[in-house]
Amino acid sequence: SVINTLFGSTAVISWSGNTNGDVIDYELLEYDPSSGWNSIATVPFGTTMPFAIPGASPLDSVKSYKVISTDSCGNQSSDILMTGHNNMLLTESMDPCEGILRLKWNTYKGWPGGVGAYRVLADVTPPGGPTQVGVLFGTKTANDSAFNTKSIIGGWNYCFYIQAVDTGLTRFSTSNQICMNSLAVQRSRILYMSKTSVRSDDAVELVCYVDKDADIIYYDLQRADKPGSAYSSLGKIPKPVIQPSEIRFTDFSADPQNHFYEYRFVATDSCGGIDTASNIGTNILLNVESKENLTNVLNWNSYRDFMGGVKDYEIHRSLGVSANGFVKIGTTTDTFYVDNIRGEGDNIGIFCYRIVATEENNPLGFVDYNGLPFNSISNETCAEHEPRVFIPNSFNPKSDNSANKIWRPIHLYVEDASYFLEIYDRWGNLVFSTNDETKGWDGKVSGNYVPSGAYIYQLKYRSKQGEVIQKRGSITVMY
Repeated sequence: SVINTLFGSTAVISWSGNTNGDVIDYELLEYDPSSGWNSIATVPFGTTMPFAIPGASPLDSVKSYKVISTDSCGNQSSDILMTGHNNMLLTESMDPCEGILRLKWNTYKGWPGGVGAYRVLADVTPPGGPTQVGVLFGTKTANDSAFNTKSIIGGWNYCFYIQAVDTGLTRFSTSNQICMNSLAVQRSRILYMSKTSVRSDDAVELVCYVDKDADIIYYDLQRADKPGSAYSSLGKIPKPVIQPSEIRFTDFSADPQNHFYEYRFVATDSCGGIDTASNIGTNILLNVESKENLTNVLNWNSYRDFMGGVKDYEIHRSLGVSANGFVKIGTTTDTFYVDNIRGEGDNIGIFCYRIVATEENNPLGFVDYNGLPFNSISNETCAEHEPRVFIPNSFNPKSDNSANKIWRPIHLYVEDASYFLEIYDRWGNLVFSTNDETKGWDGKVSGNYVPSGAYIYQLKYRSKQGEVIQKRGSITVMY
């Protein structure tokens, strides 16, 4: 015999008919602890199997059954020689916060060789379907009638049942079915910090993708003031309830001109436990140093962590403090760059920079709101070059070389309309003066060449930043 519980509340039994003698019907016996074996149904010979057990309650009780035969003379086979078979009653307990489903059932009895194994099966339906029938979750030995699993997903529907298999793999018995819409806490499948970028007002902008289906109460935004230091909480952000499933946060307490921060989001689930932490997001801290050879040396930290990695770093420069806007001047995959400013001529003397890190192809297809790859912009920092004036110490007004016939200071980074030059002879007489920085002295006074010898100059001007500078020295007139 084999007893099965149909999906619902009906228990059925099957047996092989007796081919010997003149059996006319069968008696189905049910065991009662107080009265023993009692007939609950007479089943005519040839009845189609399986047979529904009358009065069975397979969803809340375990019963044992036997089948005996009756011949045409009213003789019955002995029930003592028959082995009782019982239904299997499956029960469950679920702890949503622990995320463990526990199944228990009674062992099956009645087969000559006993049970070979128990199969833990389920019909699984994700939100929106379709249903996967008979998914095997595990196999237990004949002496083991319990099964625990964490392989369940919150919001999915599961109908679990147990299938007993005999040692010959020819007989099967199925328990009742327990269906549930899983209340297990849905863990985050993704928590991705996609962007950490410094704004022009020195606030730090953060973008983080979250799992809209995860059972999360809030996200704790944490910051470390330097790599390797302890994290502190900047605040708890509720889970977004509408699309898009992302958090955009601006840290106005940051000081990205002086700090290289590490940020992360830590998710807390509906049970109050830590769900997961995001990847690390870092701002780019740019440092610039001006050099006497008219170069500016830039260095910065590597950006972390684009999922697709950093494609490259763009170097943007502005002449003056963002006065003319930033212009891209180069690209590198390094974190070091030398900017040669010799070709920039006589400008304000302040060179401001920023670095833009751009993500390589994101493997999940994440892009910024403008449809372009995510990027991270560094702080803006400037290099200042002091005014430079190159003053010749001699000249020949009658030289055949035109470049040597006029004496004039050459300068860089001097404020317009601040230039004033005077030249005196050794007796203190003024021989030349001008406020035109492009005009030089030709060595003449009133149209006549001055005598050779030493002359004194006085030069006064302001830097591009407004600082008054005066220089005094001597020049030699040679013929």
